[in-house]
Amino acid sequence: MSILNRLLGITGIDFSTGQRGVQPIKKAAEKMNIKDLTQVEQAYGGLDKLPESLQPISGTERIGGYNVIQSPFNIKGVGKGERVIQKIGANMKPVYEIVGKDAPRAGIPRLAAGALDKITQNKYDFDKRGKDGKARTVDLSDPSNFLVSQAQKSLVEGALEGAGVDTTGGATSSAIPDAEEMLKFYEDNAGRIRNVNRDLARGAAFDEAANYAITEPLRQKFLRDASTFKQRQLLEAERIKQAMPNAIQNRLLAADAGFATQAGAIAGQQDAATRFANLGNQRQFGQNVVYTPPLLRG
Repeated sequence: MSILNRLLGITGIDFSTGQRGVQPIKKAAEKMNIKDLTQVEQAYGGLDKLPESLQPISGTERIGGYNVIQSPFNIKGVGKGERVIQKIGANMKPVYEIVGKDAPRAGIPRLAAGALDKITQNKYDFDKRGKDGKARTVDLSDPSNFLVSQAQKSLVEGALEGAGVDTTGGATSSAIPDAEEMLKFYEDNAGRIRNVNRDLARGAAFDEAANYAITEPLRQKFLRDASTFKQRQLLEAERIKQAMPNAIQNRLLAADAGFATQAGAIAGQQDAATRFANLGNQRQFGQNVVYTPPLLRG
């Protein structure tokens, strides 16, 4: 945060009213932030009493059967492709409506466009008065509806000075107080400002830690749910994969190969046993054996 922003945020006590929490520097900086004709209207006591150069309405022009308002100021709520027309209301007072510049002419074209909007429920906005079906009006007796551009600010400030209004903010010609005074104020109160900033930072850190501690169980639950969901997805994918025809065929082939290996091993064992028996007896397979006692031997 810049020094200027810190200064603008400084609060204090208004000793004239006893009000606490006021921001004198910010108030002084915004004192002459001219955005519309509100201040000059208050200074002169009404829009009709403004100098001719600041009259908000310079006249009307007949365009497309409408009385179009002419103003040197931008009117709040009126876009580049729109204009303000003057109508007569039910109480015979003028009503100012915002319409598109390409709105149909007054009379039969206007009535036909309005009828089409009712039929299509304002889907296409044939009458160029808005797709919500409601007329948009503007109060031209309200000075805040006449916006002051950057080029017109000097003209308004001149009118205010002519009415005896101090446009310097009580110090210099700038809307912001003198930079040297602001810097001196900051130097004189740097310690207090640092203490305030430190307390604010400490409080923010405590709030952040508390928020983290409170929300940690919820985050852990979301992580567990996400992990469980992912594992279920993987198991489901594996189940689908194992049910594919090629996977089933591969398992059958593996089973057949295993059975053949086991059968070969059993046959080999049987053959080895037979050969071993033949070698031990030293006789033809199936020959009778006669036992001769040792005393009778030759």
